[in-house]
Amino acid sequence: SSDRVVWAMAAWEIYTYTGDRNWLESAYQIIRNSVNADARTIRDRKTGLMRGESSFLDWRKQTYPLWMEPADIYASLNLGTNAAHFRVLTILGKMAGELGESNEWTEQAEILRENINKYLWLPDKQYYGQYLYGHGYKTLSPRSEALGEAFCVLFDIASPEQRDAVMNHAPVLDFGIPCIYPQIPNLSSYHNNAIWPFVQAFWTLAAAKEKHAEMVNYGLASMLRQSALFLTNKENYVAGDGDFAGTVINSDRQLWSIAGQLAMTYRVLLGMEFEPGRLVFHPLIPENCQGTYFLDNFHYREGVYSISVDGFGDEISSFKIDGKEDGNHAIPASLTGDHSIVITMTGHINSTPVQLLKNYTAPETPVLSLEENRLSWTPVEKASGYELFRNGEMWQTISSTGIELGEPSGFSEYQVLAVDSQCVQSFKSNPVQVFPDLGQTVLQAESFNLKAEHAVKGFSGKGYVVFSKKNSAELHFSVRVPETGSYRLQFRYANGSGPMNTDNKCGVRSLYVNNNFVCSLVFPQRGKDEWSNWGLTNPENIDLVKGENTFVICFDPSNENMNGEINSFFLDQVMLVKTD
Repeated sequence: SSDRVVWAMAAWEIYTYTGDRNWLESAYQIIRNSVNADARTIRDRKTGLMRGESSFLDWRKQTYPLWMEPADIYASLNLGTNAAHFRVLTILGKMAGELGESNEWTEQAEILRENINKYLWLPDKQYYGQYLYGHGYKTLSPRSEALGEAFCVLFDIASPEQRDAVMNHAPVLDFGIPCIYPQIPNLSSYHNNAIWPFVQAFWTLAAAKEKHAEMVNYGLASMLRQSALFLTNKENYVAGDGDFAGTVINSDRQLWSIAGQLAMTYRVLLGMEFEPGRLVFHPLIPENCQGTYFLDNFHYREGVYSISVDGFGDEISSFKIDGKEDGNHAIPASLTGDHSIVITMTGHINSTPVQLLKNYTAPETPVLSLEENRLSWTPVEKASGYELFRNGEMWQTISSTGIELGEPSGFSEYQVLAVDSQCVQSFKSNPVQVFPDLGQTVLQAESFNLKAEHAVKGFSGKGYVVFSKKNSAELHFSVRVPETGSYRLQFRYANGSGPMNTDNKCGVRSLYVNNNFVCSLVFPQRGKDEWSNWGLTNPENIDLVKGENTFVICFDPSNENMNGEINSFFLDQVMLVKTD
């Protein structure tokens, strides 16, 4: 999970509300250190985006194709997670300004914004794609991801034109905005085929920012309906019928949902936005929500406030502090004592209608295999055809479930997807690599400077090498290659420190090639105590020079995981194949 920095948003909110400088200094230091470590561990060298699973969508099979293991998910580049990292960089810039520190963060945020728009925007759909995924050749999933879409609007990642497009084209259903769209087949509702009230709240906040009153009305109705109908704030409910029955796991009085419901009053109907030196108001009240809203005994800094908002609209016509008109529409942080705030709305709204879609399920993902130079894949029910991809690019459209390739002359990577009669695509299949028999170099890790172990089964060669924090020795090896170029590097490894779907004992190490840091290597858990469960890391593309190349795998401070103590794995093989 690489979205741990999301707490920086709350840290900034606490400072803007309290003005606590000690808190600001402490939070700034922690967030800065985290961001610097993440720059080495999760920043993708090709795209400049941040790696890691979807923010909050952490039940892997609920939002990823089944062939993707944790190593593949680590290497994916998700919209919501990158939007969170962008916001953290902008917050670091604001914090640095408050503290008088040098500000390198705003420039980094702008670079990340450009990369999000370059790699994750879908011009044909007019919203952002879910994530880039694959092995060496990543492609963009065309599914929408509601939390990420909302973040891109809220945080100004999207341009004004893009924000308007997202608001009017991101898929919304009868009962609310779904976590993802279209749905994945043959899965129960949790993240897939589900609406989460806290996500709906962020979407409604984004709509309020854009003064899309009809979308705000839709969002308020979605949240009020479920809380009134169920007499509590549920965690999630089924996208297709709006009922909590049928979800895999649920809970009453769910804190994210309650916080989202409260935010609709504080941040939408009352329009509160905290800044370092003031509390600004910009309410948005849909016409059928018109009336007078009161908030009494509200404490802000050294003041206590009685606040009322009257009427409807997306603009303020009158803002009075203790009966005196104030054009700033804000409470200064320096104000003390008891005060009354009376806000009157203009009675004008943006009446852009909300376009609702019917819930839809995408085709099942094909399973691709290679046998004797023939690619074949499992047939998909209701598929009208298949699209075959080579090295990340669409290669052929085909109606059958197989194709002859012939003898390979070089490296190629293939994937296939199914398309239904409505032109809706499945996920791409598992990647299959094809290369000449002598195209791959396989090295046994135990053949170099660290001793071989034999305590578990399933290893190749004469053993494997144990990596742990207690045994922090570096692995040194060298590889002679016949020509300069780009090579794909993978490792066969085992990590039985914990289960695949939870815990925090991922193995992390640094890779140096020819005395230069190249990237962090990540060895995720593969099952609790399953040390004989061997798998592959995600591929890393590295540049090598003709002749001898030296490699070092070692533990750097940036390789600390969230567990802190257990950072272990077994290394069996090193695999290299030339890709260009």
